Amino acid sequence: MYSEENPAVEVIATLSQDIIHDMSFDWYGKRIATCSSDKTVRIYCKNNEGKWIDETPIVVQGGPLWRVKWARPEFGLILATCSLDRSVKIFEKKKNKWIEQTKISDSKEGIEDIKFSPRHALGLNLAAASADGNLRIYEAQDPTNLKNWMLKQNILVN
Repeated sequence: MYSEENPAVEVIATLSQDIIHDMSFDWYGKRIATCSSDKTVRIYCKNNEGKWIDETPIVVQGGPLWRVKWARPEFGLILATCSLDRSVKIFEKKKNKWIEQTKISDSKEGIEDIKFSPRHALGLNLAAASADGNLRIYEAQDPTNLKNWMLKQNILVN
């Protein structure tokens, strides 16, 4: 439980201007990504002293962000976001800068949740569940070039 007497608890100033809808640790627990209604992804990195430091935020064009997820580390520093504006966006950190690599927007309703596949053997896959009752599974055609994603499967959920 948090108390001022407990120095083991660290309060992190999120700097978000609106509601945070999701947060996700990277695979090693050294980074936290948050997303919010203010259309930003904020990434906090743990420094050598064990303090969480805020990186430059990723400002995302479109609607409020609903979910943020990390890809497996063998693919690099890759994040996906989804939004009620019907889009999934993939970001990659290159040369100390987060770059939007692609936007997937084939849903008729807002995207409610996303998740990267759990194993490298499956390739770089991303599932997206939307309010239109579809679960879509996408695959990066070339994990070294994240601009091209193919719809592998579309499952209609009743």
